[in-house]
Parts: sequence; structure tokens; C-alpha cells
Amino acid sequence: MATKTAPKAKASTSTAVVSLADEIQRQLATLSKRTAAPTGAAIRITQDKKFKMPDGTLATELDVVIVDFNNRYEYYEGAYDANNITGPVCSAIGTDIDELAPEASSPNKQADDCKSCPQNVFGSSGPAKACKNQRYLAVLPANATKDTPIMTIKVSPTAIGGFDAYVNGVMNTHRVPPFGVITTLSFNPSKTFASLQFSNPVPNPNMNLHFSRQGEAQAILATPPDMTERP
Repeated sequence: MATKTAPKAKASTSTAVVSLADEIQRQLATLSKRTAAPTGAAIRITQDKKFKMPDGTLATELDVVIVDFNNRYEYYEGAYDANNITGPVCSAIGTDIDELAPEASSPNKQADDCKSCPQNVFGSSGPAKACKNQRYLAVLPANATKDTPIMTIKVSPTAIGGFDAYVNGVMNTHRVPPFGVITTLSFNPSKTFASLQFSNPVPNPNMNLHFSRQGEAQAILATPPDMTERP
């Protein structure tokens, strides 16, 4: 007589749920290694006062919409060496200046927060700050579509005052954030070096589109710099 084989016991629902939860946590822990961080195509500034666009073309003036911006502080060890490019050893990113603190990925944090950092005071590097205080902008053309790549540009310490005054002027006069106007970017003619200036705000007829891209812009702006290669 043939012997019947006992049916296999089914895995309990609770075990399956626990296994799935564990797998989700495992995948979350490794997901960042499988994907690239969001990044905008950088607009570079040349020493001879030109904008170098992501496609390599050059311009002396740009009309853009500032989709959003934040603060980016970067501290580099040693003098700049074109033959030995290195990234910052300490970097802080955020929207609130008073709450800035070094990124966890900073290889050599200079302090627990930027307000108390000895590298973030005038006089720590000659008459200036050793820490490079910048505004980091995400911009798009005025006629951008939902598929137009977001670009980024850094506002150097020498141009921060002018940028802040411009933003405040737009808010007071036009009663909108920066994305509500088209902004002309150019270079300060009174400076011998390339220092950005912001002017000629006019109402942005494509404001809804630019507003819809803010989430993407914020993700780009919040991405820490490469700490091994100078941006």
C-alpha cells in the first residue's frame, strides 16, 4: 500500500510579514548605493567674467528664474592647487543660517555647528573667513518645460550681500519669492574678478511651472558636495 506524504505546513502569516519587513529594511540600507544622488547641471563662472553653461557655451549675461536656493558653507584645507584638486573637508547645507551644522559626511568637521565654528569668523583667513560661505541656486530658463534640466550656480562670498538685497527687494516690491520673477545674472563691472550681480526683475508668466519644479530643485540643493573632488 502506498504511503501518503503529509502536506507541508504553510508558513505563518506573521512570519511572512516579519520577513518582508526585514527585507524592506535591508533594501533601504543599500538603496543609496544603487542610485545616483540628484544633481543639477552646474553653470560655471570663468575668471574672465563669463558663464560656462553645461553644454560648454559661454555667455556674459543670463536671464533665468531662481527656482529655489539654500546656503552652502565649505571649508577646504590648505591652499588651492590646480594640480591636486581636492574637495572640502567640512561642509554645511541648509535654508536657515542660524541652524547650519556640518554634514555627517564631512571627513573633518571643524565644529558642532557653524555659528560657533572658528573657521566661520572674519579674520580666520586674512580679513576674510576661512570657511567659504555661499548661496547655492537652482535655476531654469524662463521658458522652461517640465522636462528642462535644472541647473545650479554658486554665489560667492563677495556677491552674497548683493544677492540677499536683491531677494529682499523682490519680496518687498513684487510680493513674490524669487521664482515669481525673471532675473538677469551678470557680473559686477566695478570688480576686477568675476562677482555675480542680480538685476532687472520682471514678472514671470511661467510661474506655475517653475513652482512645480521646486521639490526637484530642493533635492538637488540638499545633496552634499563630493568631499573627494573640488566642485
